[in-house]
Amino acid sequence: MKTVVFAVSYGRGMGTGSLMRECTLASAAKRMGYRTVLVAQRAAEESLPGKLSERVRGSFDEWIAPVGLFATTGELSGLSEVAAVIMDDYRQAGKRPEAIASLKALGGTFAIVDGMDALEFEEADKIINIELGLTDRVKAFRNKLIHGAQYTLIPQEFFEKMPLKEPLPAGKSCLFYFGSTDPFNISAQAIRSIKGLGYVPILFASKSSPYTASLQEALYGFDDYLWIDSRLTRGQMNTLWGSVSVGVMGPASNAARYALHNRCPIIGIPTNPTLLTNTLALKEMGLPIVMLDKARVEANYGKDAEVLFPEIKTELPKALKALEAAGYIDGRLPNRPPFDVQLTAKGPENILEALGLACVADTATTIL
Repeated sequence: MKTVVFAVSYGRGMGTGSLMRECTLASAAKRMGYRTVLVAQRAAEESLPGKLSERVRGSFDEWIAPVGLFATTGELSGLSEVAAVIMDDYRQAGKRPEAIASLKALGGTFAIVDGMDALEFEEADKIINIELGLTDRVKAFRNKLIHGAQYTLIPQEFFEKMPLKEPLPAGKSCLFYFGSTDPFNISAQAIRSIKGLGYVPILFASKSSPYTASLQEALYGFDDYLWIDSRLTRGQMNTLWGSVSVGVMGPASNAARYALHNRCPIIGIPTNPTLLTNTLALKEMGLPIVMLDKARVEANYGKDAEVLFPEIKTELPKALKALEAAGYIDGRLPNRPPFDVQLTAKGPENILEALGLACVADTATTIL
């Protein structure tokens, strides 16, 4: 049986996002009739919640755990009939060049999942770009790019809308969606800035956030609000974005596409440097953004401490008024370019086909 190998930067407190998106891709490969192998450290395996651990076990037929940061040629020597190798690993450390050489030596199409300009695009046969926008360096490799809404790595369950555990408050609602991309506690500052504008705040964040007290204080300033703990199924995420009036987010790629798929107007605030490309992509679409003071972001990034950005208090209300003036709050985004981002459950299969993999399963699973 042909094999697809997934090299992921999982372990030692990092890489859960990479692991989950490769689970989505690996599940598609299995439906197409391929054997799937995960190459990743097991150091943090016990930290995975039960459902995610289950998902990993169901997505991969074998897990090769290297002793060091990267797998050696010897550790990979048991693999054969490799159709493709997908490297989703941003770590610029250790023996990375040797690791890439070992993975390429397995044969098949060698693909790099792009998330940073520092990656070795020249080594790749294909580049799976998961961002909304493209940096200048990535654009230089257009002939290798797999990019766009039709290649979004979204699990099939996203398209099965599921009810939320708690009903949303009545009236115009503003969803604050920053998640793990909120090192400066932008959520609380943004919530405070919309007081008196007629919106009910809905916060999507972990209730074990280090900023819990500050977030509660911000929400308590409103007559009505909802705090949704960040453990929703993909189907519930689809329902959420289809129900709120507007979203304010650090525009991570999939979250922004969830919103646009539901024609939900969004305001981007790049809370870390890696979100800047996506934020500018939203601006190119004609959506308002709020830029934070660059010097203050760079000086404090990585310190995980609350930092005040006074510009949020003035610029976020302006952005909301711009969406209102365009008629987007009450009428949603129009179904025309550039807002016609229609996601497909066949995104993972489309990626694998772009890598040159044909369906070899006896009976192919139909994706509606």
